[in-house]
Amino acid sequence: LEFKNYRSFKGICSFTTEPTSSKAKVENLCEVETNAEGNKKVLRVSLIFGANASGKTNIIKFLYGFRRWLLNIDNRVGEDIALYQPFKFDSATADAPTEFTMEFIAQKVRYKYEVHFVRYRITSESLLSYPNGKQTQLYERILLSDDKESDTIKFGSSLSSFKPFNVFKNQLLMSKFLKDTPCEPITNAAKYLVDMVISNGFHEDTILGEDKEMLRWLYSHPDYKKMLAEFLT
Repeated sequence: LEFKNYRSFKGICSFTTEPTSSKAKVENLCEVETNAEGNKKVLRVSLIFGANASGKTNIIKFLYGFRRWLLNIDNRVGEDIALYQPFKFDSATADAPTEFTMEFIAQKVRYKYEVHFVRYRITSESLLSYPNGKQTQLYERILLSDDKESDTIKFGSSLSSFKPFNVFKNQLLMSKFLKDTPCEPITNAAKYLVDMVISNGFHEDTILGEDKEMLRWLYSHPDYKKMLAEFLT
């Protein structure tokens, strides 16, 4: 995960679950299977630590806000993008795009998702996959003029049967593939991102509904429910 120009982060903030070459704490390693790239070693648990006001909470806030954006919870046509909160103590970044990149594995395929955005519009968006170990472009966003309400989405050669279509300037294309437009490689990526469980104790929705969200998650993952019950007893 990398993002730039968000709240207290003027430069690039990076967070990864990829292990180093260290042989310490091997019990914190597990493997994630991929179709073409073998098993990837990842950390079971990663921690963020640092001094007060060093930006730890802003990482959680960003992921929480991104998931809400993907679900179109705070997104309305013509409105500002709620997640756009640039670093304001520098005139060079106060109106510059926020940049976000995430690499992840969903349904045994590695993906790379990237989106850049300013207050009222997305300036670039793309999704890459590596189904055979080689990079495949699934789609990219083509910006139209400011007087247009929408942008055009162009699909890669692997999805040539899909015709380009328009999305609103402040709408993530990825959100279209959660409900409106089924397309296996893109929908798998969208479902992975929206299934992230992120608790932001500073947001009213979390304060009011955290217990219900956790219960729904536990009931949809019976193995984890069993492990939690064993741990508590």
